[in-house]
Amino acid sequence: MIPTGNGFAFQKYGRNIIIRLTLIGKEEVLKGDLNKVNALLECVTRELKTSGVIYPWNMTISGYDSDPRSLAQIPEVVAWFRTLQEKYPFFPIFLSPFVLNAYLLSQLDMEVVKTIKGSGLSDMEKEEINAMAAILNKYEPGLGDDYRKQMGFETQYRVNLQQVQELNNQISFAAGIYLDSHNVGTAVREKLLKDAFQRINQALDFS
Repeated sequence: MIPTGNGFAFQKYGRNIIIRLTLIGKEEVLKGDLNKVNALLECVTRELKTSGVIYPWNMTISGYDSDPRSLAQIPEVVAWFRTLQEKYPFFPIFLSPFVLNAYLLSQLDMEVVKTIKGSGLSDMEKEEINAMAAILNKYEPGLGDDYRKQMGFETQYRVNLQQVQELNNQISFAAGIYLDSHNVGTAVREKLLKDAFQRINQALDFS
């Protein structure tokens, strides 16, 4: 784990993916505190200017470990996510797969269909879940164990697909403006958006 200041650290998980990791506490959520997000964006801007790289951020929400609901079902977390999206509509391009689904679901009017025991995980998915659990346990003992249990279940949702497309378009438009405003070259811009929207589209796949 490589600390970078402002409560962030780089960490490799799985076989070849590097992400930025930090915890957002329950108190920050309840207060609508976006200070860590603002600090992250300053860090990302510096990286874009110097190297043209974005390391996806695993924005782990702590303090709800004993809550059986997913983050996308907890009203104050949904409100915090929506406030963040309203202020920074391009923000999902910075998020890791571990938080994208809950974040994007929080932007939609959705209905829980059922929660079932997960099955059929690939060896790579199991490896990545175990690696992330180990990382979270270093930050807060027991947090990774709760994460591993949560990943053992799959919640199925019913959403409005037109709303999904509108959200995708909003993110795409805002991301283009954000990258253009920081003078990101065409080749780098295309790669960043391709990588980001591969993660986003997988998270928005409700088929």
